[in-house]
Amino acid sequence: LSLHDALPILSAQHRADRPAIIDASTGGTHTYRELAEAVRRVAAGLAAHGLRPGQTFAILAQNSPQWLVACLGAMLAGGVVTGVDPLASEDQIAAQLADTNARFVLTTPTLAGQVLALTRRAGRHVTIITLGPGTEEALPFSALFACGCRRPLAQLDPASPALIAYSSGTMAPPKGVRLTHRACLANVLQMLTASPAGRNDR
Repeated sequence: LSLHDALPILSAQHRADRPAIIDASTGGTHTYRELAEAVRRVAAGLAAHGLRPGQTFAILAQNSPQWLVACLGAMLAGGVVTGVDPLASEDQIAAQLADTNARFVLTTPTLAGQVLALTRRAGRHVTIITLGPGTEEALPFSALFACGCRRPLAQLDPASPALIAYSSGTMAPPKGVRLTHRACLANVLQMLTASPAGRNDR
């Protein structure tokens, strides 16, 4: 199984109307059914806008429900997700985007200009998606939902990469660790074995 095929959100019929995400800042709730549909629609939207299997999808933004939807949607489309610390320095951001060869960057309106400048300085082209209104240089996140919710790709290979996580860089420059769907799924199963989650847990 790929990570996506194993996660509960893709088996939403078992608890479709139960809350999957509760946004602490707004109180907004997303059910498992809503989350699963949003992930599929984002995956289809990313594929329609050129994300290809194996390409890196970077997320430079604070935690939010959209962060999770984008992460899972990019992985469903075959992309490899890397999270970039929004408090990182320009040099650190530029280094991670270059090291992962990021082709797409999801970010906030306040950071979109910085990302554009960094990538132009490096002579690299990336598709910038903003969690807000679109611009001439950035696609609004909402545009990804206009492509329907059809799953865009065939079954994902469990051995294909899903995430590139970076070390903190406390003792040395940050290092990227490539994690496969199988490795991520194994970690989920380890966590559920050590700390089982019931239907009524939150």
